[in-house]
Amino acid sequence: MKTTNTPNPKWPMTIKRGGSTVKIYKARHRKSHVYQTIHWLGGKQMRRTFAAFNDAKIHAEEQAALLHAGKYGIAQMHSDDRHTFNAAMRLLAPLDVPLLDAVREYVSAVKALPAGASMTAAAKDYARRHPENTPTKTVNEVIAELLAARKQDKARLRYRKDLHSTLAANTPGSTDKRRNSFGNAFGTTRISAVTTGDMDAWLRGRGVAPRTRTKLVTVLRTLFNFAKAAGYLPKGVASEADGLTTPKVQGAENIAIFSAEEMQTLITGTKAHTATAEHKLWLALGGFAGLRSAELMRLEWGKHIQVERGLIQVSGDIAKTSSRRIITMQPNLAAWLAPYAGRTGKVFTPRADERCHEYAHRLGLAWKANGLRHSFISYQCATTKNIPAVAMEAGNSVKIIHSHYLELTTEGEGKTWFSIMPDAPANVIRMGKKGAA
Repeated sequence: MKTTNTPNPKWPMTIKRGGSTVKIYKARHRKSHVYQTIHWLGGKQMRRTFAAFNDAKIHAEEQAALLHAGKYGIAQMHSDDRHTFNAAMRLLAPLDVPLLDAVREYVSAVKALPAGASMTAAAKDYARRHPENTPTKTVNEVIAELLAARKQDKARLRYRKDLHSTLAANTPGSTDKRRNSFGNAFGTTRISAVTTGDMDAWLRGRGVAPRTRTKLVTVLRTLFNFAKAAGYLPKGVASEADGLTTPKVQGAENIAIFSAEEMQTLITGTKAHTATAEHKLWLALGGFAGLRSAELMRLEWGKHIQVERGLIQVSGDIAKTSSRRIITMQPNLAAWLAPYAGRTGKVFTPRADERCHEYAHRLGLAWKANGLRHSFISYQCATTKNIPAVAMEAGNSVKIIHSHYLELTTEGEGKTWFSIMPDAPANVIRMGKKGAA
């Protein structure tokens, strides 16, 4: 602020701001004059001397303003400190942030950074990861969009159900107590605010086996990659889900197989609990062809199961890996399927897997997760000793076979497994009969 000399001022000059006053005195010093400001602060007289009147007046006006605002501590500052304070206030003015709040946030941010890290660099990195125009989406909103997109893309129903079960929150008023889904845990949280630590704690809180946890990690990465593609998370930057680690899954110790005696009981049934045609088909195709549960549910007579040719064609539209493979029927499987030659249509109706599991429970046998498929691969390895051929029929890699299935059983046990036959020669069902078992 430019200050001019006051013509013929009356001495001492009084500078007032509200009820606060600072006086300027003019005194003779050698051949010139000096100007002295005087005001009272906390019962103590404060004096400063200036060679130029303008400097004295600026100082007096500044002190009067500070006194009026009650900022006595600032009034006692050295001029250099006061200038620094005023400069800081001017810089903060456009942000409308109090100086103390700004200092507190700065100190907190510096303490949170690694030693030697630049807060400016950290802020720029944050801005890159959180663009200003990024839409704000909650976890539940992104989950709903993902499920809708997969339905529109005609993704397989089983896959969509898995996504829904893991991610979707219960609807308001629902009595479903089935699980702690990701949507239940983080539904109202902005997806950009969910951290790797948050997700890791949720995963560990589920208390699931390592293999299941690995599958859950895959689902979370699917969700976050979808959010990134939709523009809800910054592109070109690893998401928080990418930082999740997957547990090491041990090999054969996690593979459970059925014994030949258990399979014989299951596929034959008892007087109290009869094995239905559906049960027998599920057991035979799973245990003697190694098909996955999801593949079994998609099978069609004639298209996939070609009884007359003794082949099962696992086409890309039903295979887990979308990779086509051909399975040559074992003699015992051909015998179990012989009555269905000439059929068309779906092999199984919905929830066939659940009905088979319940049937095993009624027989007093514990159902082993993926036990039929694991049994087929294990017994095939033991009998054929041809690992690449087994891997090709099972739709696995040779590495997986070596890591998980070798040395689980013996050649003799394998031969017993593949000798489980129907009690009597099957009567061929009339050609052209349609429908599921």
